[in-house]
Amino acid sequence: MCNKQQMIEMYQKCDAFVLVSRAETFCVVNIEAMAMGLPVISTRCGGPEYYIDGTNGILLDVDDFEGLVGAMNEIERNIDTYKPEDLREYVRAHYSGEVIARQAEGILQTAVKQKKNQK
Repeated sequence: MCNKQQMIEMYQKCDAFVLVSRAETFCVVNIEAMAMGLPVISTRCGGPEYYIDGTNGILLDVDDFEGLVGAMNEIERNIDTYKPEDLREYVRAHYSGEVIARQAEGILQTAVKQKKNQK
């Protein structure tokens, strides 16, 4: 198990991040990698397909081993097209604490209004 500083140091040694999985909900580790400026290779497994869009990484089908090799080669060939600051900004714009808090507040306000309207 790694602490936060060790994880940061590991990300800093990488050019990209790969996580292939059969099932995920959201897959926070992909977002962490993008927040560190890394493009992500991941599978369509329940979560990553909602935020990996080609500009920040590559999505694969589950168990697509040939596709994984191709995706890693593609990232290596085109690493300069993935700008670390753009990847960080994407995460800030969509998943920062402030953004999530605003979304949660909106959901709660909607729920309160619906409850009041039911009375």
